[in-house]
Amino acid sequence: MRKAPSTRFEYIQLTSAYAPAFGFGGPIRLMYEYAKWMADAGFSVAVITGDVNHDFTHVAKKKEFLYGIEIRRVRVWWHRLVRKNINLVSTTMLGLAIRRVCQTPGPVIVHVWEVRGLVPLYGLVLKKLFPGKVVLVHSAFGQLHYKNSMLRIMYDRLFLRPLLASMDMGLAQNDHEINRYRELLAQYEVNEYNRLVLFPLSVNTKEGNKGIGNMITVNERLDLRREYGIQDDVFVCIFLGRLHPAKGIIRAIDAFLAFSALYS
Repeated sequence: MRKAPSTRFEYIQLTSAYAPAFGFGGPIRLMYEYAKWMADAGFSVAVITGDVNHDFTHVAKKKEFLYGIEIRRVRVWWHRLVRKNINLVSTTMLGLAIRRVCQTPGPVIVHVWEVRGLVPLYGLVLKKLFPGKVVLVHSAFGQLHYKNSMLRIMYDRLFLRPLLASMDMGLAQNDHEINRYRELLAQYEVNEYNRLVLFPLSVNTKEGNKGIGNMITVNERLDLRREYGIQDDVFVCIFLGRLHPAKGIIRAIDAFLAFSALYS
């Protein structure tokens, strides 16, 4: 049962796109799941996001509630640039966030996931304006990788160090992200201060409440194979992600077919 919303704590997500624009990939889905978890835990949850959908059209609803979560959408200018991962989110996002922080008597958790662009800068501004009230949380979601881009290099030199220094918590999904965070903190001479937390993606299983965590059991594995008509000794590859060429699924299928033809 969901707890009654707390009047002392506020959890705010800032993101350039949001549910139901799941076509943008995993970060949108994960931020939505985080928001639901926080709502279930009794936090007051608000999302301030852009009005762009994954088909690059405007989302008509500027305010709505999903799973009891208040979602406010602001203008994203020049949607054609979104195709190049450039999200010019209106400063209205920052204004709405400032108002919510001022209206909340207790601490405010501000959660962002983007590494570059206006949205993480809005989170940075909130931390600078309310250093004793705002807890700035950042989730990388695979966005910390290096890319040889002059625009990225210029942005990072100006803004990445202040973002890392102001971040109270960096949530990493795996050891690779933890290490990448640490590399960036070292590169920009920012002390870690125990701010990195490994928060792996969870998997709910039927026996997950019997003291074995989220590890799938042998019986569950056999049940899944029987359900889908897969023999016990058949090698199975599982792909989790969008069916999109950028995810490499086509290459993986070609490689699997070539490997099978070579050794079958």
